[in-house]
Amino acid sequence: MMQRLTTALITSGESDADFSRFAEVASIQQNYLSQMGGLWVETLMGSAAESQKVDKSDRRFAGVQWKRSPYHNFLKSAYLVNTRYINDLIERAAVDEKTRGRLRFFARQILDAKLAAISP
Repeated sequence: MMQRLTTALITSGESDADFSRFAEVASIQQNYLSQMGGLWVETLMGSAAESQKVDKSDRRFAGVQWKRSPYHNFLKSAYLVNTRYINDLIERAAVDEKTRGRLRFFARQILDAKLAAISP
């Protein structure tokens, strides 16, 4: 899935790769690595602050365990960082709206299944 998203992002609809598209992917990846690095540092330092904001309407993280357990707080934050990364790639992909909608749908299915697997 990641290869498909990255390929769609760095190609301009034809078979040619565009340098500005490579730079865009690099920027998205740099942001992702920065967020994950910060999450690991917070976790290792024991300052598991609520760095990844959860939408108040998202009831999936309403359980007490997500807030009290450092392990589950890390999983929640990592899930949110990964979800934003995938969504950034999808939104910047050089694909038509129908394909973008399909990518959103399948990404949501995969990401929600992963969350179900880690839920306390």
